[in-house]
Amino acid sequence: MAEKPQMYGVRKAWLTWHSQNLEEFRQVQPYVLIQDEAIRRFLRGFLPDNVVNDGEEIIIKRRGNIVIITGFLKLKGNPDKKKIYWMLGFVEEFFSILLKQPVKLEFQFVKDEHELAVRYI
Repeated sequence: MAEKPQMYGVRKAWLTWHSQNLEEFRQVQPYVLIQDEAIRRFLRGFLPDNVVNDGEEIIIKRRGNIVIITGFLKLKGNPDKKKIYWMLGFVEEFFSILLKQPVKLEFQFVKDEHELAVRYI
């Protein structure tokens, strides 16, 4: 969302490091799609009030053996930080066990979805 539409083909690929063509990290494409959909559905169900735009902003990156999940979460009111950190730690541990590989969460917290809107003139 930070890039202008004409720059998508130039800079959009910098979000990920594609490692699926390396012999040690090769995975079957349908398996990866099922993993991605399971991750998105779980996050929408586990954090229903916090996920921005119904999970459309969740980016799943694979760097070697590590799965990195990034995105935006919205905070309503004054939430308990211990509860949020526990929930994120639980999600990280749950996905590490489920996918049998290390999972890292990198979420940005925003107060409102409208903070993410970019206007091009």
